[in-house]
Amino acid sequence: MITKPDFNYGLNLSAHMLNENGGEELQLQCCVGSEEEWKLFSDNNFNQNSSKINYHNKHFLKNKIYDKETRIQGKVVVITGGNSGIGKETAVNLAKRGGKIYIGCRDNIKGEKALKEIKKRSGNKNVFLLNLDLASVESIREFSNKFHEAESKLHILINNAGVMGCPKSKTKDGFETHFGTNYLGHFLLTNLLLDIMKQSIPSRIIFVSATAHKFGILNKEDLMSDNSYSRFKAYCQSKLAINLFAYELSKRIVGTRITVNIADPGIVVTDIWRHYVKPDWLKSILQSILRKFLNTPKEGSQTSLRLAVDKNLERISGKYYKSCKEIEPSVDSRNEELSCWLWKRSAELIESLKVVLITGANTGIGRETAIDLARRGGKVYIACRDMEKSEQALEVIRKESQSSETFLLNLDLASIESIRKFSKNFHEIESKLHILINNAGVMACPKSYTKDGFEMQIGVNHLGHFLLTQLLLDRLKASAPSRIVVVSSSGHKLSDINKLDLMSDKAYNKIKAYGQSKLANILFTRYLAMKLEGSGVTVNSCHPGIVQTDLGRHMESWLRPIYRKILFPYYKSIKEGAQTQIRLAVDPDLEHVTGKYFVDCHEVEPSKAALNDETAAWLWKKSTEMIYVKYKQLEKMHLIKY
Repeated sequence: MITKPDFNYGLNLSAHMLNENGGEELQLQCCVGSEEEWKLFSDNNFNQNSSKINYHNKHFLKNKIYDKETRIQGKVVVITGGNSGIGKETAVNLAKRGGKIYIGCRDNIKGEKALKEIKKRSGNKNVFLLNLDLASVESIREFSNKFHEAESKLHILINNAGVMGCPKSKTKDGFETHFGTNYLGHFLLTNLLLDIMKQSIPSRIIFVSATAHKFGILNKEDLMSDNSYSRFKAYCQSKLAINLFAYELSKRIVGTRITVNIADPGIVVTDIWRHYVKPDWLKSILQSILRKFLNTPKEGSQTSLRLAVDKNLERISGKYYKSCKEIEPSVDSRNEELSCWLWKRSAELIESLKVVLITGANTGIGRETAIDLARRGGKVYIACRDMEKSEQALEVIRKESQSSETFLLNLDLASIESIRKFSKNFHEIESKLHILINNAGVMACPKSYTKDGFEMQIGVNHLGHFLLTQLLLDRLKASAPSRIVVVSSSGHKLSDINKLDLMSDKAYNKIKAYGQSKLANILFTRYLAMKLEGSGVTVNSCHPGIVQTDLGRHMESWLRPIYRKILFPYYKSIKEGAQTQIRLAVDPDLEHVTGKYFVDCHEVEPSKAALNDETAAWLWKKSTEMIYVKYKQLEKMHLIKY
């Protein structure tokens, strides 16, 4: 018979079972924590018309053993959560078969201990440990970077790590812990490793799911369980999400000779139950009972092993296996609409964690860009000179975007000292920078100079951003794939680079000086793109169009109305003017496009002068020299002390 649990503990379920011969009664303690969960569990697991659950003394809920001695000599394997339970047993077995094994673990101390055991039991020294916290996007990206540095191939990826029955909590990036660790972490990791797996074909991806996926419901309206939390439902949802991802991925990479399959290990006595069963004495009793008739970690690893090495499965993909045999998962696991939606939403959630820096974002297209990228979930920093105006702009950005992840930092691009201080402050705050938009600028100024003696327009529009970008390159490289967007103008066609009088000391024309600074933007973009080739950092420039902002505030007052009247038919709104740089910042289709110039969201050819590689090289060298000299002067005058 099945007895309703006592919920005083809130964590243990009693189900009395008779063996098929009517023999000794056994008691199973399981992970159900509320009356609601008991109903869901019992309705789905037990036939209420039957008074007993049949089992075989030796094989009740036990997995079949995969006994083929297939070798994987020379193959590179990654196993997440390989320091304990099923993951560790999988690592031992695959190491015995000759594989080069990497275990990804959060706890390095436990990982080192497991590493020694795996090497000793397998007799294989080709086993390595890499730190990996699936509850941290930063850690996942670092793992990927280190693995790419260490290996050029990956033949088998086993997404094994997971948590179960956690109290309500969030990952480091704000995702519900089950969903973030079990699913989203593996979603990102798998996508980051796909390139290297495509170079290693035939290759295999195995996701470790659970029968609990059958109880899972993907809650589109409350994916992170913010409104209502049940640890049982959250776990089940994460396992359903794994199935949907595996199914969708298998469709997207069909024909690549990378296979994707799901392993259900059955009910296994491992440390994954640690959050569910309290107190510890009850957990010890429960484990001793369960070991008699449920799977050991070794038995639980058998299905993953078969999917990883069996030659008969080399072309099998998109399937669900349990006890080493293919079975049908839940209907929802194959829901095409749901799998497509989940993929898109997951990509959005990962993208939303990107750190963005926009210069001059307190007005005009800069502010509009900040609003848009904050709406998309980015962590947006606006860098501005006038803090009073910028505080007001920050309020507008937060209100319009409905995002609190927007911040203000002081930056004066007309001052080397300010730029250096800004960089130092940013490095102390952030370890990553995914998108840098060099948007700030001045136009048609009366003849004037920056604090360091540079002509104002070339100093602010070009040299200020030249230095800022150089100082932030380490953060951009650490965040690859990352992007630099340089806002130029069609005004670049109005001038050339005056090598003999770059600072317009001999003759000053405010329009030509502006045109020269915008031409310098494009030359800088193209030369930097060449220098960053292969780094994962792209650099592109754009013309926002003729936008009515306060950029033309330095024009003579009598000329402004005439200028506006002539150009009115060509004017864009501020929102329209921001679209090209927004596309360059976020469009997935442009991830590998670099060194190009865009107008109206399309790539176009800039002027011939902008394509002159000799001038670009000269400008780079000259800019470096000027900034170096000025910086050294400031250092000697003790105006810069760091």
